[in-house]
Amino acid sequence: MDESLKNREDALRFLKENATAVVATSFKDQPRASTVYYFVDDDFNFYFATKRKTSKYINAELNPNAAVVVGSGPEHISVQFYGQIELIVNDVERQRLTEILVGSQNLRGTKIWPIDELRDLRYGQKVVFKIIPEELFYMNLDSTKHPHTISNEFIKII
Repeated sequence: MDESLKNREDALRFLKENATAVVATSFKDQPRASTVYYFVDDDFNFYFATKRKTSKYINAELNPNAAVVVGSGPEHISVQFYGQIELIVNDVERQRLTEILVGSQNLRGTKIWPIDELRDLRYGQKVVFKIIPEELFYMNLDSTKHPHTISNEFIKII
């Protein structure tokens, strides 16, 4: 198998194995970072939900540029990317994505309020965002789960 394809597959597998990420936004040129629960599709599109009055929501409305990091150890693997945050405005699509998010988190054993609360979207206080990575990088320093892609540098996937 081609090395770039192995890196791509391992990066996607790593993202799908994890539940939380740090999303960085900006407010008046000041960086802000928040931990979110997420899921990613097979094209590396990244989805997360939040309430309308959070700094993530306000910042995304004012400046759609965002950066994301997944990976905090102990595996020494990291995926980092940046892109534009898009608000999912279609109610049917938002509900479908919320169910995927809730389902993917429940499969991982995450049963705490931010996830359980997502099911109730009737009042429009919660939103779903999508980030399409413009550039995405993967690093695997020392992992038994992904032994074919060990590297001491970031590999550009997208």
